[in-house]
Amino acid sequence: MRTKLTLSAILMTALFVAPVWAKGKRTPSPTKEKVELVKITAVGGQEIQVRRAYAMDRECGLLEPNRIVVIVPPTGGTLYEKKLDAFPNYARDNPRHACNSRKAPANFAIYKAREDFKGTDRFRFAIIYYDGTASHFEVEATVWR
Repeated sequence: MRTKLTLSAILMTALFVAPVWAKGKRTPSPTKEKVELVKITAVGGQEIQVRRAYAMDRECGLLEPNRIVVIVPPTGGTLYEKKLDAFPNYARDNPRHACNSRKAPANFAIYKAREDFKGTDRFRFAIIYYDGTASHFEVEATVWR
């Protein structure tokens, strides 16, 4: 009988004290990503390019492609990735600035509002770069018909 009581006391102590101990432990909070707000105006039923992502080395060779990942989808339309050839737009002080003179494959974040939608649409997406880093975007789309 004494063994059962002792075992029960240990079990009850563990059940009630363990959560209290766990609360005292600090776990690192996830780092908040920087989110860029993008405002666009769109026409229902038509595609609009929201952002593009290039992956080029210093000699203008292509690296692994960047990816467009939808985090919170739009409610008034769709957001998708589309591969297109376009001129890069590297800043003048970027070693890849010379690459701007010729078209290269890029991944575009494309938004297309439904034809019957009019109003404001909000969504979030990220560009995941070839090296594992990411840029996050929140988009506010004003849609006209």
